[in-house]
Amino acid sequence: MTQTRLKEMMDYDRNTGVFTWIQKPCRNIPIGKIAGYKKDTGYISIDIDKKTYPAHHLAWLFEYGYLPPEQIDHFDRVRNNNAIDNLSLCSNQKNQMNKSKLKGENKFNGVYWNKRDSMWLAQVTYKRKQIYLGQYKTEQEAVEARKEANLKYGFHENHGKDL
Repeated sequence: MTQTRLKEMMDYDRNTGVFTWIQKPCRNIPIGKIAGYKKDTGYISIDIDKKTYPAHHLAWLFEYGYLPPEQIDHFDRVRNNNAIDNLSLCSNQKNQMNKSKLKGENKFNGVYWNKRDSMWLAQVTYKRKQIYLGQYKTEQEAVEARKEANLKYGFHENHGKDL
């Protein structure tokens, strides 16, 4: 896929992240129709010339002229928000540093109740290594330790927050 071919087929609204067809991709899709479909993962996919592309990659191609070789992070973690200001190139490691709180976890990522010691445990995973941050008498102390680690290791400010 090239930027030229993409721009022949569709228009992209950089503020909303929505693609619309400006050329009919097939006889049953009219010009002006919003392109793409939402997958189970929450991402938008678009079929062009018998190939499927993630819409956030096409947004990058549309704006910058190339398909990114690495991952693209959605700053706000809304997988179907493909506004260009919401997207940034990143490594897998950096992308993992902007994740929502996992379901079933405590109130804050990396903070757990240690039943055996009756203490709050704080830890962080960085570069595939688990780093122990200590045990604390209160949950708030453990959360503060984890927040400091988030800053130290460069986690995104949204990491661990609910959407």
